[in-house]
Amino acid sequence: LELLQKKLSNRTDDLVSIEKENTRRLQLQTMLEQEAIRLYDLVRARADKKDKKVTMAELETHEREVKLLEAVLMEQQNLKHQLEAEIRQLSYKCTPPEQRKPEGKPSETKRTLDMPKRTLEVEEVKMKRKTRSSLRSAEGDTGAERKDKT
Repeated sequence: LELLQKKLSNRTDDLVSIEKENTRRLQLQTMLEQEAIRLYDLVRARADKKDKKVTMAELETHEREVKLLEAVLMEQQNLKHQLEAEIRQLSYKCTPPEQRKPEGKPSETKRTLDMPKRTLEVEEVKMKRKTRSSLRSAEGDTGAERKDKT
């Protein structure tokens, strides 16, 4: 009986030590799983940050592209202004620049422009008169002949 009790006691001690070892292993496994989850979150956060970070090379490339686009924009604006000036000149039938309406800068308002005393309407009326008189002279019709006809 004593031998059986001793075996039972040894067996109980073995079971207790196995239980302690298994508990320790379970705690270690739980800790490792928590650490794995934490590392996964860190890697995901780092990947997100890495995507958001811009390297110096990318920044320089971006700056060069912006400067190039600004140069293209300026060139297009200059071309637009040249075409507008050409259209304006053709619409005024090539009147000299001194007789045309002064152009203001975008920062200026209408009040700050130095407007000449002659207005565009007066210029247009004179241009129409000149055109009519040139047409009449081309037809050979003079003012005296016109008076005779009436």
